Amino acid sequence: MKRILIVQIGRIGDMVLTTPVFDALAERFPEAELHLLASPKGAPVAAHDPRIARIHLHRKGVAGLVSSILALRRERFDVWVDPKDHPSTEGALLARWSGAPRRIGFNAEGSRAFTETVPSDRENVSLHAVERNLLALRTLGIERRGIVRPSLYIEKSAEEAVERDLNGAAAPAVVNISAGQATRRWKEEGWSAVIRYCFGKGMDVALAFQPSDAERAAAFKREFPRLIVPGSPGIGHAAALVKRAALVVTVDTAVVHLASAFDIPVVALYTNVPWNFAKFRPLSTRQEVLMSSEAESLLSVTAEAVVLKMEQLQQR
Repeated sequence: MKRILIVQIGRIGDMVLTTPVFDALAERFPEAELHLLASPKGAPVAAHDPRIARIHLHRKGVAGLVSSILALRRERFDVWVDPKDHPSTEGALLARWSGAPRRIGFNAEGSRAFTETVPSDRENVSLHAVERNLLALRTLGIERRGIVRPSLYIEKSAEEAVERDLNGAAAPAVVNISAGQATRRWKEEGWSAVIRYCFGKGMDVALAFQPSDAERAAAFKREFPRLIVPGSPGIGHAAALVKRAALVVTVDTAVVHLASAFDIPVVALYTNVPWNFAKFRPLSTRQEVLMSSEAESLLSVTAEAVVLKMEQLQQR
């Protein structure tokens, strides 16, 4: 087996939770060259990963699909691994026209895009995303039982940038104010209460946020002049910051999975969607979770409840 392609064309968090697949394949097939098909958003997660020989970017739309098919066919992969456990027309078309003799993935009813099929999300409903991804490797003789944490490789320049941002501060509390979906955004007064609590406990506090939330971050900086606000937000910088954290407070987003990768204590806020929590729950050894009473909002989660969870986490 010479070349294996791993397909993960989802978001940043999806890519973080796919990294155990890199480990498993590299260990089982040390002679193989591992390639990765990734979205522009997810690719930076693996940009400095020594297990991956090459990253191929995939862009949405008909032009992106055709471009990916033509480029990937030229690579002549021996095995195509798409861990997704639910139907994807895009994933099926890519696999069907890939030219790879072995194609592992989810076959929708009536489809034969993949030569070896993986269990569906209905069968996997109680499993974490990491467990689901690893199930795709069973036909390759790889069995990984239980939870395996993600593993990330951070560029040295990102770690140096974090050191400059921290400016001698000890391991801070990292507070992530951003969310990928509007339903997962929490109230500003809640974040203010969390930051105020941390300062009251004598902790340094650093914000994690997406570039689109730069103005919100600046507003918090005006409210709390001691607050550490990184100058270069991005996934590499966020990973380096989380790695240095004493604890992380975040809504359900990729930052939860960054904390899992480095086993950092985390307080995480989730909407009331049980299947989503089962799939994307934290994997840190020390963790506290708050779940909203609503499926479409975090507004029922109070600042007092979050602070209480932070106190309980520190006492464990």
